[in-house]
Amino acid sequence: MSSTPAGPTIPRDESTPALAATYARNATGLVREIPMKDMITFNAASTGTVGAALAVGVFYAYGVFPGANVLLDFVLAVALGGFVWVTFALLSSAMPRTGGDYLYGSRVLHPAIGLGSNLATWLGTILSCGAWAYWLTQVGLAPMFGTIGTLTRSQGWLNAAKTLSGKTDTFLIAIALLVLLSVLAALGTKIAVRAMFWCYALAFVGFVVTIAVLLVTSHHHFVTSFNSYARRSEERR
Repeated sequence: MSSTPAGPTIPRDESTPALAATYARNATGLVREIPMKDMITFNAASTGTVGAALAVGVFYAYGVFPGANVLLDFVLAVALGGFVWVTFALLSSAMPRTGGDYLYGSRVLHPAIGLGSNLATWLGTILSCGAWAYWLTQVGLAPMFGTIGTLTRSQGWLNAAKTLSGKTDTFLIAIALLVLLSVLAALGTKIAVRAMFWCYALAFVGFVVTIAVLLVTSHHHFVTSFNSYARRSEERR
């Protein structure tokens, strides 16, 4: 019987050191599967959506900490976040063509910690899917319809907002969203990330328009408009 080892061999010149061919494959599926702009969008959307960042990082912060210096807060957050960025950059440099919480956690700490980290992320993702599906109606659609109805004095929009706030419509819309996301995931990574890109781009455009409106609106006009909207909201109730 032949004693030739199974599996492909890498041809090399006898003068070349044995460890010269570090990688058997000179390509990774991730690089070929997802373009750079889609990867940037994926990472940006995974760390925090535009709307949530604006609502929590700006409006909620002003409500809880009146008079806070938000610009200084941003600078401090970026400075502290730099430690995390540098850590992952060094890990990626030390272990190229790899990545993920499991791999870094298992090699640096312990395989059990890497597995536990990934398991916690998986469970957290399942729970967050239900929460985001619920918030789509309660935090997104219903308030949006109510705002449009109040500003335009349209009873149709107000009725739609009240209907969507009910438990039945909230549940049905949440189920529809989860089914849609499941279909996108089943269609493949390219289609799912491309849909994420366009949704994030639309949200980012809305964010830029919101900031532009706030920059050109005076303090007095903003307060007057807000009080007028609040009075109409109270009359509607």
